[in-house]
Amino acid sequence: MVLLADANLAFQEGRHDWRYGRDRAAALAVVDVALNVSLTSPQLPICSLAAKGLRLLACAEKDPDAPPPSHCTAEQARLRWQLMETIGDPKIIILGRVDFQKRVRLLLGKCTMPCMSHLAVWRELYHRWLILIPHVVGSAPRSSADQSFEGSAYANLSYEELKIAWDNLTLMLAATANACSSDDRALDAPSEYGTPFYAGISDEKPSKLVENFITNVVDLLDTSWVPGQLMCRDAVGLELAPKWIPKLLSVLER
Repeated sequence: MVLLADANLAFQEGRHDWRYGRDRAAALAVVDVALNVSLTSPQLPICSLAAKGLRLLACAEKDPDAPPPSHCTAEQARLRWQLMETIGDPKIIILGRVDFQKRVRLLLGKCTMPCMSHLAVWRELYHRWLILIPHVVGSAPRSSADQSFEGSAYANLSYEELKIAWDNLTLMLAATANACSSDDRALDAPSEYGTPFYAGISDEKPSKLVENFITNVVDLLDTSWVPGQLMCRDAVGLELAPKWIPKLLSVLER
């Protein structure tokens, strides 16, 4: 965010020294992933800051002297920039957390594509969704010891905040499943991008990950945890990208 804030200030002052070079492209690609993941935060101020950051990142990538992003095609980059600027539009004021999430899912659901950045975001969201399940599934709040994850972004959150985070992740994963519509290994982020490696996620085919997610969600529909049932119902009934409906039906028939 320091980089983006400096870019914003320089942009306002008409300076050009903030234009990133090729050696900074990987760093900004990681920023792209981090900001998109932060959109699912249970805390609205963080979501709003991430939305603003995406708009500034689009400005940086669109600079005439900036090299073209290496993680997507020129057409994909154009669509991404338009999406990022719309998400962070300062003219749009969203007061409620739920309305903010609905708007972001609507925008991302329409524009998510099988490109390197979107796939990296989906994999990170799925990883977080999986590690949160043991801490939110059930009808009673967990103890403070269970709510803390050493070294994770969810350490020290209350049960209610963990549940909100899990809800956001559930719906976002369903809405943006088209990020996994290609199994082309060329979409895997290169090592210099520094994205985390998660066994069973980073090394799995994207289409298989969506199948696993849909299976996980359907399994949760069959539990006695009513809040989880309702959230999973909305995920596959309202948010799931249409392309994956046949896969959902296939899982339901098993």
